[in-house]
This record gives sequence, structure tokens and C-alpha cells, in this order.
Amino acid sequence: MERQRISALIDISVIAVICIIALNISCYFLLKMPLHRVLSVLASKLYLPISANLFPVPAINGQNVMVSFYFAIALSSLMTFLYLWLRNAPAPFGQNPAVVICIIFFLIFSVIQLPSQTGDLKKHMKNFSGKTLREKQELLFGLPYKFAAFCNEKYPGAHKARMMTDLDLKKASPMIYHRRLAFFLYPIDIRGVTDLAEDCIVVTFKIFTARTLRKKPKAIYSYDKFNHLIVLKD
Repeated sequence: MERQRISALIDISVIAVICIIALNISCYFLLKMPLHRVLSVLASKLYLPISANLFPVPAINGQNVMVSFYFAIALSSLMTFLYLWLRNAPAPFGQNPAVVICIIFFLIFSVIQLPSQTGDLKKHMKNFSGKTLREKQELLFGLPYKFAAFCNEKYPGAHKARMMTDLDLKKASPMIYHRRLAFFLYPIDIRGVTDLAEDCIVVTFKIFTARTLRKKPKAIYSYDKFNHLIVLKD
């Protein structure tokens, strides 16, 4: 039993070395860069918060980094099976050395991701420390939150608004912005789901002049050049 454990540890160690060699070969041939420089790039870019992909992979020398990792996994598997065949030994973890290879690459990815996660945490602690809840929300949600808060301050209460914008709401990104703005604007309704009479206009991402209105409004509140709240006459 002890010999089997020692043999399994030796096999796992050899497989780990094979994985590292395969990564080096993959980085040199596909990314034209040594492994330590590739790891340095990934350590700062591999992790982004949940608003983005879990593994937002940067390109290095015009090549997708994941291609080199997939190639390294395939090469590691081939070299591992060759090693076990020449040694005429059973594979660790039953008859499936691919399990060991996947665990090794998972650990490699975890170690690479840790510095980037730590850097992101430090940045958030620096940005959010000592700020009020509203300041934190403004940092988190950006323009939709700030413009909606501006509108609710200028014209509080429940209202139904028409939305004017140059955004193409048929596309995903503008529609996401519209939904976020609608959420933060509540109880001002820009989706037309209430039975209230329309009494204001929300202008966002549009260069607006009062001449575009048929009737003179009661008030115009400008957040910036492209975002306005127009209160219509009663």
C-alpha cells in the first residue's frame, strides 16, 4: 500500500512537470512569449468583477490566450499517456490521468487569478471607503442612477413620462440602459405601465432644444448636455 502511494505521488509530480513543460511549449510557439511573461499579463487581467465574464481573456501578440491553454492541456494529456505507457504503470486517480491534468490546470488558473482579485478588492476598498450610501451607489451604477436621482429630486412623486432618446433601443446595450434608468426613476414611469396622464418628458442621450416641443413646458431641468427632465404644463 505504501509503495502504491509513493508511486502515485511520483506519477502526479511527473504529470505536474509535464503540464508546466507543455505550457512553456504552448506559450513559446503560439504566443511567442515565455511562460513567466504570459502569467504576468494574466495575473493583472484575468479577473474582472461579476459585471464581466468570469475569465475575460486578453489577447497576447494577437492570439487568444485560451487557445494556448487548450493546446497545453491536449499536449499534457498526450505526454502523460505516453509516460504511463512507457512506464507500464496504472494511472493515478483510477485509470483517468485527465482528472489530474484538469486539477493541475485549475490550480494554475486559481493562483494566476488571485493577484488580480486582490488588486480589484484593493481598488474597491479605496474607492468606497468613507463614502455615503448614495456616493457608493453612484460609483456602482453610474449615469442611470445619478440622472434618475436628479429627476426624482426635481420632480418628486409618481408621474408618467415620455422618453426621448437617440439610442437604438432595439440593441442590447441601449435597452439595458433603458431598463436600469426605468428602475431607478421609479415612481416616474417611462415604460408606460401606469394609468397616469403623461406630465413630463425624460430626455436622455439626445441633444435637446425647447424648439422641438410643440408647447412651451412648465420647466426644463438639465442634468447635462444630453440628459434633461421636462415638466409639462398642467
